[in-house]
Amino acid sequence: MMLPSLSALSSGAGRVARALLAFSFAAVLVACGGDGTTPITGVQPLRPLSGDFSTRKAVNYSPYRSSNRDTEIITKPMIKQDMDLLLAGGFKLIRLFDSTDMVGKQTLEVIRDNSLDIKVYLSAALAGYGNSRSSINDDEVARTIALANQFSSIVVAVSVGNEMLDFAFNKIDKPENLAYYITKVRNAIRQPVTTDDTYHYWRTASPVITNAIDFVAAHTYPEQDTIYAEGLWDWRQASVPADRRAAAMMDASVAAAKNQYASVRQTLDEVGLANMPILIGETGWHAVNTGNAGGNLPFRASAANQKMYYDRVRAWEAAERTTTGPRTIFVFEAFDEPWKQDDNFWGMFTVERKARCAIQALNPPSATWVYDSSQPCDAASALYWKELVVPPQVTANRFTLYANAVTAGEGLLPNGDWAAYGKPISEG
Repeated sequence: MMLPSLSALSSGAGRVARALLAFSFAAVLVACGGDGTTPITGVQPLRPLSGDFSTRKAVNYSPYRSSNRDTEIITKPMIKQDMDLLLAGGFKLIRLFDSTDMVGKQTLEVIRDNSLDIKVYLSAALAGYGNSRSSINDDEVARTIALANQFSSIVVAVSVGNEMLDFAFNKIDKPENLAYYITKVRNAIRQPVTTDDTYHYWRTASPVITNAIDFVAAHTYPEQDTIYAEGLWDWRQASVPADRRAAAMMDASVAAAKNQYASVRQTLDEVGLANMPILIGETGWHAVNTGNAGGNLPFRASAANQKMYYDRVRAWEAAERTTTGPRTIFVFEAFDEPWKQDDNFWGMFTVERKARCAIQALNPPSATWVYDSSQPCDAASALYWKELVVPPQVTANRFTLYANAVTAGEGLLPNGDWAAYGKPISEG
């Protein structure tokens, strides 16, 4: 059964709403002194995360390719093509957003039937509108339980609900209802269970939720902070020379993600949950500037910048995943999804399954992908902030754009050259 609102529930749709709250949440946390809220106790004993989380490269995966996901038919050959591409890129741990027959079941069957070396972090996609204790959610949870048990050698963990606690879009009516479904799943399977949400939520998590989970899955999007909460980190890096500014911005972006992760770790430690592991359930960077309210990212969004972000994220993961850092980091996401409209172009692959810069650089012997050549990949081509040059004020009553001679009292472009008056304002 297709959930009618599932396109809205999958990760990207809530990005704008979450980002709008980022700054206000930061202000609240400052006011609280960063001490969190009510003490959190957590379920005991916690079910340990599989070692696969510490050894496998992880990515979020959704198979949809059209602009109308709700009418699209996904086939097993399509999923098999995607799995082969991800394996060629070294991705052996995928997060699925739902347990529907078309996505969850078919993907698990493809992995099993082709003996693919891929593990799955399975999800139950819940609807939070109105009364979230509904037959739609009951059915999805039942499917999740069935798949987790049927494919227990592939499914290594389960997430119940995605970004349902931190912002208004698809927000669940009561945390108790989400906890009800988490507990229902946990009581019926052997794998560890959680819910995915923003790092902001986990900084103030309710014991109703943390008492029901085995680990935290936090989302962090420093790129989106630059649109809706610029004060969280300095993306412009204006004090850095232009030839080093792109690298400085990308370094600062990952530093912001680390700080957001650290704030969650600190909160859990302070309330007695130092033994609860944390993973990054989503983080990403646009490869294309969508040029709209959901992703207007001049000076930031490009395939080269995306590669720089992912390279740094992977370095962070490799250095700290077995010590103080997140157990793993699920990159958002594998493939572009045009059905998300203004929240598209997060993919490491285009919707045509062409490899963007972040994947091209891997280039293992088993790679069979087609390269996306629409953008350069070298670091020198990465975008960075540039201050706009304001043209000098025009004071003449008449202004001649081009003439062999100038009339007294008119302005005239030197040699007919617009460059003398700076770059067009529209460039920014």
